[in-house]
Amino acid sequence: MKRLKVAQLGITHEHASGKIEVARRRTDYFELAGVVDDTASHTPRQSSAVNYKPYEGLKWMTEEELLSSTDVEAVFVEKTNADQPEAALRCAERGFHVHFDKPGGQDMAQFEKIVERCRSKNLVLQMGYMYRMNPALTLCRQAVREGWLGDVFEIDMTMNRFDNDRYRSYIATFKGGAMYNLGCHLIDFAVTLLGRPQRVTPFLKCTRDDGVEDNTLVVLAYPR
Repeated sequence: MKRLKVAQLGITHEHASGKIEVARRRTDYFELAGVVDDTASHTPRQSSAVNYKPYEGLKWMTEEELLSSTDVEAVFVEKTNADQPEAALRCAERGFHVHFDKPGGQDMAQFEKIVERCRSKNLVLQMGYMYRMNPALTLCRQAVREGWLGDVFEIDMTMNRFDNDRYRSYIATFKGGAMYNLGCHLIDFAVTLLGRPQRVTPFLKCTRDDGVEDNTLVVLAYPR
């Protein structure tokens, strides 16, 4: 099987090191062309420190070198959440298949432009939603699709995490706070099972007086 030649654009997203570790482990699938260091960016990120160990021995390149490459086929876009949409669009315009880490940006028109650009160029656009390939949730999708559970009309999902003040400051930069950065995984799974909701009602609350929306709920309404 021909290996896919990939490069990683960015190392500041919270899942960046995990992507490169998988690519290095699965040499039967991937050939790594290089990595772009984006730590000079000043947009918000989860951690100020970057672990360079997963990238040891790899070729470092500039974004310009990556975009001008003639043999790279796909790019893992792993910049900060704020920087990712524009970077993904540049990769799509260049003709690269794109792995674009979640949530996809806060501008729907911009996200739709990325999708349309990939569609028009017949490119794969893969979003980094971890539950899409989770074996247990794959079984859940099969159960719903094949009617094992009858007519599913309600799903109740919860995701929690404990973290430090830096993480709270990080999610404070997003519209929707914790729902944007974490709840997006659950929304993605719900929409996969039940389709596009008729109505979305958010409840964005704060557990402290600092204004950080860390206690959030979304109700997706369907015909029944």
